[in-house]
Amino acid sequence: MRNLFLTAFVLAFCSACVSTKNVPLDINSFEKIEFSKISLSKREKPDFSATTPGKAAFGGFGALAMISAGNKIIEENNIADPANFISAELGKTLAEKYGSVEVLRSDKVVSGLKTQSVIDTYSDVGILLDVQTINWSFLYFPTKWGKYRVIYSAKLRLVDSGSGKLLAEGFCQRTPEYDDNAPTKEQLLTDSAARLKEELLLGAKSCIEQLKMNVLRL
Repeated sequence: MRNLFLTAFVLAFCSACVSTKNVPLDINSFEKIEFSKISLSKREKPDFSATTPGKAAFGGFGALAMISAGNKIIEENNIADPANFISAELGKTLAEKYGSVEVLRSDKVVSGLKTQSVIDTYSDVGILLDVQTINWSFLYFPTKWGKYRVIYSAKLRLVDSGSGKLLAEGFCQRTPEYDDNAPTKEQLLTDSAARLKEELLLGAKSCIEQLKMNVLRL
């Protein structure tokens, strides 16, 4: 029962991401657009889920407890949303490839999953790069309750803010398989959650490579 709940919880948590199709950038069309800057979207830090066997046993109430515990971990250890790192790196790479244009992060905060909410929030900001964390969490392996993995997934949108046209979008994720080096919860959180930060950075770097290849064609 516990494993069934864990599976259902992860699927529900990722429901917004699994339906995302990669729509690669049309390089020929993109090169014809005149722009002087690439703007990076700004988003509120999303909820982080810390899934443990004890909390998983309590269904929906447990899910709320997981998010509460996860958000506390993020706050106490000052852990940044990996989406900011991803967008900064991809924005810099795009700027270098397409004319050394200015890259800046917008002051306006966008919310919501829909592309239209992004388009409605930003106008006349050049090319808009929106990277949104869909799921960041840690959870125990179903067959190894004492060992954990850190899951990360994100969605990217590239928008021509002048025309409101969606130029590209795609999804990336990192879900580690079990190996003998998988950390315990204590190992994830010791030393100001150094291992957790390391695993999230690995997720971000994996996403950068996936999005470069599959979406931005860099």
